[in-house]
Amino acid sequence: MMYQILRYQILGRHYYGITSTSRALPNFLIIGGVRCGTTSLYYNLCQHPSVEKAAYDEIGYFDDNYHLGLNWYRSMFPTKNRIEKIRKKTGNCITGEDTPFYIWNEDAIKRIKKSLQQIKLIVILRNPVDRAYSNYHLSVRKGNEKRSFNDAIRQDIKFIDLKNNNNEKLTNEDFKRSYVAKGLYYEQLLKWFNE
Repeated sequence: MMYQILRYQILGRHYYGITSTSRALPNFLIIGGVRCGTTSLYYNLCQHPSVEKAAYDEIGYFDDNYHLGLNWYRSMFPTKNRIEKIRKKTGNCITGEDTPFYIWNEDAIKRIKKSLQQIKLIVILRNPVDRAYSNYHLSVRKGNEKRSFNDAIRQDIKFIDLKNNNNEKLTNEDFKRSYVAKGLYYEQLLKWFNE
């Protein structure tokens, strides 16, 4: 564990990792959905003079990188001095990030609620059919998908029906690999209100 912190925070993040305690935590998170325009929305928001962007988009701290610790996460954001300097110049300054995989991840939801109690959440959604089609074509371009779109969707629906018939919840891995499940927005958003 200490090796990971040293490797990813100090060696990986250099100056940013060393100065992590002087850095701000985000004011907003764009939590999803996947292939719904979260990255475009994030970069458009960051064009505003009172919005400071993170080191990069889709940081994934609250799901895949949580083991790296809060200071690693802080290293992704501007310093508190930088925030204050912009606040004096423009009247306000906020920072944030986008990770669309947070929307369905129950561990991420609990961690966000614990660590960022005053956070503003932004959700951007897209027609579920268009979203699935876009997600499918991304998988084809990456070489991860060999099935036809129709076959992939039929298999997804059959899998989701089987889970439902067995009274099983969709897991994080189910959401990651299913084109259809990512478009079940009600189920995903309900987790934010129930946790």
